[in-house]
Amino acid sequence: MAKRGRPRTYGEKPGWMFVRLGFVLCAFDEAKKNGEKYVDAISAGISAVRSRFPEMRISRTEVKRMLAARQLENPDQTLLFWEDPPECSNLASATDAGLPATSVTRPRRLAFGFGPRPAHPRNNARTDK
Repeated sequence: MAKRGRPRTYGEKPGWMFVRLGFVLCAFDEAKKNGEKYVDAISAGISAVRSRFPEMRISRTEVKRMLAARQLENPDQTLLFWEDPPECSNLASATDAGLPATSVTRPRRLAFGFGPRPAHPRNNARTDK
């Protein structure tokens, strides 16, 4: 007979959750870098996931949990995601070959690495005079 209760995963998560985390954190950091407020940056993270993967589950609460887990980590070494820009030489060679512009575009690609946690200062922070 199986044990009762919720099965133990010992911290393991499926791969789609890592992909979702990447798109959320990338969109959140980009929105905060552009000066958006916290609530709008959370909405940007949700819309980034929903636009790319409409069937994937995401909510404001999940985004806040992802951000909270990021805050618990060591601020000097945290997981960072950024959008990988396309290689300009490949695009130029494809258009020179006579391919239409629509076939040259590639899907959005994210890169990740470790670095210091990004600082998002408050927009309404009091300045000392």
